[in-house]
Formats: sequence, C-alpha cells, structure tokens
Amino acid sequence: MSLSDIHIPPFLRMLWKHISAGVALVLIVLALFLGFRFGQGAPSTSQPVAGTSDDEPQGEQLYTCSMHPWVRLKHPDDKCPICGMDVIPLSSVQGTGSAHTISLSEEQTMLGRVETTKVKRFFPTAEVRLYGRVTYDETSVARITAYFPGRIDRLFVNYMGVSIAKG
Repeated sequence: MSLSDIHIPPFLRMLWKHISAGVALVLIVLALFLGFRFGQGAPSTSQPVAGTSDDEPQGEQLYTCSMHPWVRLKHPDDKCPICGMDVIPLSSVQGTGSAHTISLSEEQTMLGRVETTKVKRFFPTAEVRLYGRVTYDETSVARITAYFPGRIDRLFVNYMGVSIAKG
C-alpha cells in the first residue's frame, strides 16, 4: 500500500495547502527580519572614514584618494580604506574648504569649458510637440448586454482582451 492509495478528504487537502502556505510566509518574514536585524549594511557615507578630518594640521603633507577626495591620510604608502587605490599628494589648494568643494585652476576651467552663473529662481517652461491618438479610457466604459433580467454587483473585467475562465 502506497501513499497514493490512501484516501484523503478534500477538506484536509485544502487545509494542508493553506497551512503550508502560511508556514512558508512566516519563514520568509522571519528570514527578512533576522537579515535586517543582524545583517551588516553598507557603510554610511555620512560618517567620516578612518583617517579623515576637516581640521587636520595644515603644516604636514596629506595624501588623498583620487576616487574619494574626502579621505585624508598622513603616509604616502597607505592605501585608500574604501577602494584600496594608491593615494596621491593633497595640494594646498585642494586642502582648503570642505569635502563638497571643487577647486579648478584657470587652465582647468578653460579646458573643461566650465561656465558659472548666479543662481536664479524661475519657473521653467518648454514647448514639446508630440504625436499620438486621443481616445477614451477603456477602463471607465462598459457595455454589457444581458440575456436575462438581473443586475451586476461586481465586474472584474475592466478592458478589452482580458482572458476569462469559467467561474
């Protein structure tokens, strides 16, 4: 006698389907909770990286990463703690200001074709010419022909072409 020969009532089959789905859902939610609770996320960029500081002594030579200019290190043989690249000397012009400041020489400004202007407040306007066809919204139009008297309480089909099945 095998398991396929055993007659299981339909009620118990339905109950098992719902219980197994509920157990799977609880396990997924538990895994997500544990992942967020105990998992380590990406390092926050708002916190300073080791070896960085805006108020470092100006007298000694500092080195920075070309990819991460806010990283400030004291030794030229150090590597960037974020990407592992070699560090480059930090010039005195780059050393002034905050991590959100960019300083360019006159030559760099000309080569990069950098233009600056005063900040202004205005409402931008633009004229855009588009092509298309204006038609009605099929989800808000319904034409139903009833072959017998009655009324429709709920309609689950809201546009043409929806596949339907019996029941």
